[in-house]
Amino acid sequence: MLNLIPPVARQSVTREYLIRAITVGMFLVGTGCMVVASFFLPTYVLVANQLTAMEKQVAATAAATATYDEGTSALTAAMRQAAILLNQGEVTLPPTRLITILDTLAGSAVELRLLGYTNVGTSSTLAISGQAQNRQALATFRTAIEAHPYFYSADLPISSLIKDRDLLFTMTIITDVVPPAE
Repeated sequence: MLNLIPPVARQSVTREYLIRAITVGMFLVGTGCMVVASFFLPTYVLVANQLTAMEKQVAATAAATATYDEGTSALTAAMRQAAILLNQGEVTLPPTRLITILDTLAGSAVELRLLGYTNVGTSSTLAISGQAQNRQALATFRTAIEAHPYFYSADLPISSLIKDRDLLFTMTIITDVVPPAE
């Protein structure tokens, strides 16, 4: 075939053809992107809604868990208090029994004059003052207290052992509220 178009017009037609081809190609790519976006839009909306719903569920669950934790800690504290009350009501040694035991352990060499009793939580404290005939009698009394199963410790200040005879002493005794089984 003979090419009857002059070269200047041919360049113009070629340029116009390329512009139209590129424009149609860009239009097709844009249309394809719009079609793909229209397919993904419902999926995006669904996922976004489910994410929001799950965030609300997590917040509600966290609130319920916090309420549960508060309830658990309150229940645990109440159970501890109930156990202490039950123990105090059934197996706590009365102060009179402790004083009787101390009087028995003192014997005739130690005279008890002043007794103070304090009950705090799971232990009680006895503060006793008195007079011992000599150091040996006071040391024996302290050893007997510490050896007794109802008493936890006996604190005797060194100042109570200064004199040799007629010792005035003050002793602090800590005892368990719940005595060992007999």
